[in-house]
Amino acid sequence: MFSQESPEPLLEDFGNGKLSSGYARVELDPLFLDCIKTDNEHPMRVFIQLNDDCNGVYVKVGDTYFDVYELQNGKSNAAFTYHVVANRKDTDFLRFPEARKLPAQTTHGH
Repeated sequence: MFSQESPEPLLEDFGNGKLSSGYARVELDPLFLDCIKTDNEHPMRVFIQLNDDCNGVYVKVGDTYFDVYELQNGKSNAAFTYHVVANRKDTDFLRFPEARKLPAQTTHGH
């Protein structure tokens, strides 16, 4: 897996979805789920970008999925993209951990 630099050890997943009569369930990739750990202090974060017109959406996150609901009991079939961010399973939950010191560089002959 690859990861962008961030203040915490995070992993990300991206994808596409589509509402069906105002609702969609997105099952997350088992490989991604195997690499993350979530808890109350470090929840999975889901960001939705709508690609079609609708009333807006909200998200409810489960352990292996997330549900997308259209606001105001909307019934559209709007397409969307998603971005999921969660903490890596194999690390401590550290934010801006102290970096280890690099050895001092010396210049020879100058």
